[in-house]
Amino acid sequence: MHGLTGIGDEIEESLFQLAAVGANFRKLPGKLSDHLDASFGESFGVLIKELRLLARAVFVVDRGGIIQYIQLVKEVADEPDYDSVLDAVTKLV
Repeated sequence: MHGLTGIGDEIEESLFQLAAVGANFRKLPGKLSDHLDASFGESFGVLIKELRLLARAVFVVDRGGIIQYIQLVKEVADEPDYDSVLDAVTKLV
């Protein structure tokens, strides 16, 4: 899969998660961390304000910038359903 990109709260976290599912990735221009202002978390409804952490979630966005798939994991300690994520990505490539 080419053109697949991941974004987590930290760059290293994103790269690790993508490598874990065998994905190819590229570096996005601009900000890759939400730590300073939490704007991504607030905008996408995944900010856990009391802990200042992002809920574990996966957003699959098409080339036009439209979100085509969302998976919000109930517990931060749980893993996403990677098979479902990869299915959603595969439908877009």
